[in-house]
Amino acid sequence: MDVDVTTLPISLILEGLVTVLLAVTTCYCFVLDRRLSALRNGRDELRELIKGLSESVEKAQTSVLQLKATGQVTNKELQAVIEKGRILADELSMMIESGNNIADRLANTATSESRKRAEELTEKISRQKRKLQGQPDTDQSENDHRLMKALQKAR
Repeated sequence: MDVDVTTLPISLILEGLVTVLLAVTTCYCFVLDRRLSALRNGRDELRELIKGLSESVEKAQTSVLQLKATGQVTNKELQAVIEKGRILADELSMMIESGNNIADRLANTATSESRKRAEELTEKISRQKRKLQGQPDTDQSENDHRLMKALQKAR
């Protein structure tokens, strides 16, 4: 049964050609449908990813604002402590200076008292020595001598 193409009606040939083209189109539509489904699924996943990223950004912004507020409070507290420390340091410096002044005055007083005491002891020894040697007591002249020294110091 050899079929001669020339004897077949043209309408049959066209219908066969249309059938083949429809089969190719159906296969292409099937492939295209699978690709579009994959694209839709990817778009949904991308939407979820963007939503999660947006929530993370909002949480980060909130955290940064809270951290900034905490930092400002801590800064104020630290400044107060530093200021209090400076005040205490100034007071301590004044106390040290005052203590040094008092120590200097005590040292000067002790030195002058030591000198005075040494002079008194020297005079006492001189009197005792004169008594032992049999010389007359010259308390009056010594008193005059002390009075002169006191007047000289007062000037």
